[in-house]
Amino acid sequence: MATLGRLFGHSRPAGDIDNPVNQSHAQWHVQSSREGTQIMDGDSNTRVLDMNRPKNLSDILKMGSAPPAAPVRPPEPAAPEPEVLAEQPLPAMDQLPPLPQPGEAYKAHARMSNGSVPTMHVVLANATVRGFSNGNFDSIDLLPPEESGGGPVIVVRYAGLSPTELHISGRNLELLHNYIGFHRIAWIRELPGQGTFIDKTAPLIRKVVIKSLVDA
Repeated sequence: MATLGRLFGHSRPAGDIDNPVNQSHAQWHVQSSREGTQIMDGDSNTRVLDMNRPKNLSDILKMGSAPPAAPVRPPEPAAPEPEVLAEQPLPAMDQLPPLPQPGEAYKAHARMSNGSVPTMHVVLANATVRGFSNGNFDSIDLLPPEESGGGPVIVVRYAGLSPTELHISGRNLELLHNYIGFHRIAWIRELPGQGTFIDKTAPLIRKVVIKSLVDA
């Protein structure tokens, strides 16, 4: 108790004042405020002991010996599942363009469909019709003319049980190449052997060669 009394400025026994060690402490005084209590040196007015009380709960927690726990990271969000594209319904039968009939005015191909068509039909010069499923469509190329003065050649490849390659030659076939690649053409027609075609700006299919790739 005598020691605490000396620290906080209380009366001290005379014997304690005579002690040289205690004389060096005689000039200490207590300074109090709302922030806490400090023991100051009376000669230099410097802080000797800080008795500040914690201001809030976080300060109290920081006074503990255990280090603060590492922040818990939230779990990584799961990757979104890939979007499944819905299959487009097939057009109704009455909406499919009819195949050209013998004797009809020549057109190189059907009008471009608004949606994908399941099959592209090839109407040959002798009126034979071959159908190729777009489900087996493999690739398509536009090649330079095979003959001097001729037009480009469209090469279409189909897989399936009987892999097949079509060689479509003529003139003004650049748009047809795109239409076939997007599965928008229901039929193409080879120019009949005795047929004549005067319009030089319209598409014209002079020859269609169907090649089997089984033994190629």
